[in-house]
Amino acid sequence: MKNTFKAIFFDLDGTMFDTAPELIRAINEMLKRLDFEMLPFATIRNYIGKGVDHLIQRSIESSTNQKCDLDFNQAKRAFNDIYQKISHQSKPYQYVEETLRFLKGNGMKLACVTNKPSMHTYEIIEKSGFSIFFDYVICGDEMTYRKPHPYSLELVRSKLMIKKEETLMVGDSVNDIQAANRAGIKIATVPYGYQHEEAIDHLQVDYKLNNFNDLKQIIH
Repeated sequence: MKNTFKAIFFDLDGTMFDTAPELIRAINEMLKRLDFEMLPFATIRNYIGKGVDHLIQRSIESSTNQKCDLDFNQAKRAFNDIYQKISHQSKPYQYVEETLRFLKGNGMKLACVTNKPSMHTYEIIEKSGFSIFFDYVICGDEMTYRKPHPYSLELVRSKLMIKKEETLMVGDSVNDIQAANRAGIKIATVPYGYQHEEAIDHLQVDYKLNNFNDLKQIIH
């Protein structure tokens, strides 16, 4: 049966962009600024995927080996200050840019649906030149409910006036899969990304991409 997709929604971190190096650098600079021990790359990477608050809290707890009574807002301000200066350095994964260009050239409506805060999302999208690809962008602080709640997917689909069966979500984590399932749309997963200690191999998805440009075959 031929696919009739007219819109594709993409997660950002771990799906389109490898943001881990900059996130981890910002977390360690935050820990250093707060006079805490810095952490290994792999440790912090495991905390990526459930939002900035989770990332900061888990990193502080790992660094101090205890629940920290530090003012969380102080830590978050430090992180945001550092990350805002370097977030634009994140690079897209292989084939992402050429695939988005292909999809856009074939009349597909594209959206970025991410739990990432807007102050960092737009910095990455605009500085990378990716803003030309997207018909709609929605970020975590612009949502009433974040993924895995289906709110953001349903909102964007409504804005673009696209039916459920015409929509595909592309992501890397349990959040993306659950959001798509709850919204009643099909889901494709990339073979990399940030699964915050929750493997997705056992989950039922519609398409398991071997690389990003497999999307070209799905829409034809």
